[in-house]
Amino acid sequence: MMQRNNWLVALAFSLAAIAWCGPTVLADEFPDGENEPVDVSAKQNPNAAGAVSGAYHSDSLQADFIAEWMSIKQSGAVVTFWGARITKLHPKSPLKELNLNTGDVITRLDGPKISRDMKQGKKGWTIPELDRHVGTTEIRYIFSGTSRVRNGEVELEDNANNGGGTPIAP
Repeated sequence: MMQRNNWLVALAFSLAAIAWCGPTVLADEFPDGENEPVDVSAKQNPNAAGAVSGAYHSDSLQADFIAEWMSIKQSGAVVTFWGARITKLHPKSPLKELNLNTGDVITRLDGPKISRDMKQGKKGWTIPELDRHVGTTEIRYIFSGTSRVRNGEVELEDNANNGGGTPIAP
């Protein structure tokens, strides 16, 4: 009987915590646990004048990015995920067709998360998912300062001769 009461007390405390803090949905690639996620709905414009230290250059998307652990609120829940924040758009970037600018965030290309096979090295983040797509590509993105997730399509050229993207040295 005592164990059953302890279970009920624990359940009551859990429900009270959810009611107090709100439900949280965590991504499966949680970082080191020390960093708070960046709120995408807070307007961000990382060094719009040029390349950011530790950024990643995507040949396919013709843009530079930084990888960030992020959060947005959707239907009352806080959703956390890895995002690729645009730090520089090159003049012929296909992302301009979606009206994307510096500070905006890409979360997926053709379904897979941008965090797939993402690694941090001495020169910065490597985000290979940004360079794995050719032809008509669906991009999931969030405009900086908003929490609405949008989808759009762009045409990506084959960048096999360029060898894909590269980290930009700090």
